[in-house]
Amino acid sequence: MVEYFVSVNEGLEWIAEDEMKTKFKELFRENELKYVPHSGFISFELKGHLPENFQDQLGCVETVFVNLYKDDTPGSLFKSDGTNNNGNNNNDNIENGKEEEKEKSKEYCFQKIKEAVGRIPIENWIKAFGAWDHMLNQPDEDNNNNNNSNNNTNNNNNKNEAKTATNTTNGTEEKNLDSNQEPVNIVNNNNTTLSTLNLPLQNPLINKLLSQNIIYRVSCQRKAPKNIHPFNSNEAASALGFSLSFFFPPSFSVSMTHYTLELFFLINSNSSYQIALCLTPRPNSSNSSSCASVHGRKKRRRKQLGMVSSLGKTSLSPLVCNSLVWIAKIQPGDIVFDPMCGVGSIPLHVQEQFGNKVWVIGGDIGEKELRKCVENVQGKVEWVRWDVGRMGVRNGIVDVVVSDLPFGVRSGKKRDNKELYSRLLREWGRVVREGGKVVMITADKEVMDECLSGENGKSWRVDKRCEFVMGWNGMVVGLFIMRQIPNK
Repeated sequence: MVEYFVSVNEGLEWIAEDEMKTKFKELFRENELKYVPHSGFISFELKGHLPENFQDQLGCVETVFVNLYKDDTPGSLFKSDGTNNNGNNNNDNIENGKEEEKEKSKEYCFQKIKEAVGRIPIENWIKAFGAWDHMLNQPDEDNNNNNNSNNNTNNNNNKNEAKTATNTTNGTEEKNLDSNQEPVNIVNNNNTTLSTLNLPLQNPLINKLLSQNIIYRVSCQRKAPKNIHPFNSNEAASALGFSLSFFFPPSFSVSMTHYTLELFFLINSNSSYQIALCLTPRPNSSNSSSCASVHGRKKRRRKQLGMVSSLGKTSLSPLVCNSLVWIAKIQPGDIVFDPMCGVGSIPLHVQEQFGNKVWVIGGDIGEKELRKCVENVQGKVEWVRWDVGRMGVRNGIVDVVVSDLPFGVRSGKKRDNKELYSRLLREWGRVVREGGKVVMITADKEVMDECLSGENGKSWRVDKRCEFVMGWNGMVVGLFIMRQIPNK
C-alpha cells in the first residue's frame, strides 16, 4: 500500500473529499479517505498508482503528495523535558530576548529534522519514487542531455548547493549552512543509503533513477502562528536538504529553479511534522497559464481548470473557485450570476465546467476589471457593468449566485461593507428565484451576520456557514450557503 495525501483549503476538506469520492468512486470504494487534523490535508492509501488524470480532474485539490515519514505527536519538534514541549515557552524565550536559549532550541529542532531522514524506511523511498516516476515520468532524452551538460558545467556549484536545499516559496533569500558543520550521521534502519541499493536485481526502479542525474529541491510549508518555532521555513528546509545531500547518491544535485523532483517538509500547527515527495509540479512559466505581476510581485498558479490569464489584485485562486462552484451544485439550464466578478475567475470556472449547458453572467462596477474579464473569457460569458444594488435584470430569473465579496482589504473599504452587504441582500432577494441558491465568501463575516439578521436578510435561509483559511497569510474567510425564501 502506498500512502498518498492531497492538500486542500483548511476548513474545506469536506468539499474536496466529496469531489474525490464522486469523481473516483471505483478508486476509493475500498479505501477510506482520512482527514489529517491540524494540517488541511486528506490522506488515503492505495494498492496501485493513481490514475494519470487524477490531478486534472480534481479542481478542489491543490497538491498531491506521497508520504515518506511522519510524526503525528504534538510538539514532536521540541524538547520533552518541559523546556519547549509545545513551542509556547520557546516563544516566550524569544520574546524575552534570550538568544542563547533560542539558538539551543533551534539546534535541537534541526538535529531532530536531520535524524528524521534516517528513520525513513527504504521501502517508503521505493514506493515514493515509483509513484513519482509513474505520475510525472522522467524528462525526455533531450532534457536529460541538457541536464547532463548543465551538471558537467556547474558540477562544483551543484555540490555546494546540495548542502542547502532551502525554501523560496515565501520570497526570502536562500540561506547557507555553516560550511564547518560536521556531516550528521544519516543511517537508515537497515544501515543503507539510497546509493547502496544499486544492485542489478535489488530494485529496477532505483537502479534506473541512480543512473540518471536527478535535480531536486526541498521546500518547507508551516501551518503555525508566527514565532511559535525558533526557526523559519527556509532554515527548516535547509536542515532537511542538508541531511538528504548525504543520503542521496552523487548523481542527485540541487537547483532551486530548475528541478524535476521536489521534497516537502510539512510542519503542522501543533508542531507535528511530515516528510513527503511532491507529485505535482510547482507553478512556473512552462506549466502555468497565469504568470502575471500583481503590485510588483509575480503571481504564478499551477495550470488548473479555469485558469485566468490576466490577474487582478484580488484574483481568487483556482482552488477556491472550483470549491465554490462544486458547492453550488449547478444544474444544466441554470442562470448563474457573479455580480461582483472582478477579473472573471468564478464565471470562467463555471463556463469551463458546464460550457453551453448554463447561462453565465458576470458583472462589476469597474471598467478596468471588465476589460480583463473579456481577455480571460472571450465570447463565453456575458459581461455587464452595473451597480450591484441596482442590477438591470427582471425579478426572480437567477438560479444560482456564486460570488467573492469585497473584504474591504485590497478592494473597497471595510467601513462601507455594512451598507454594501445590505444592498446586496436586498437586490439578490429580488433577482434570485424562490428556492434559488447563493454561495458567497467574505472575510468580513461579522458584518454579513449582522446584515442577515436585519430586514434585508429575511428573504434568506442560511443552510451552512463555516470558516476556512485562504492564502499563505492565513486569512480566515467565511463561507455562506443560502436559499431564497418567500418574505412572510
